[in-house]
Amino acid sequence: RRLSSHQRRVNPGADKRPKGTESAARKEQVLSRLNLSATRNTMMGRRR
Repeated sequence: RRLSSHQRRVNPGADKRPKGTESAARKEQVLSRLNLSATRNTMMGRRR
């Protein structure tokens, strides 16, 4: 499972996205998603 999550973060599709004024907003969205997924993974891991 760690490999799958790592591959998602290293997904080359993210690099193809255009970088510009929208980069900040997109970064915030990605960070929020990563934080949510990380908290969910930790909760699931702790419960198990």
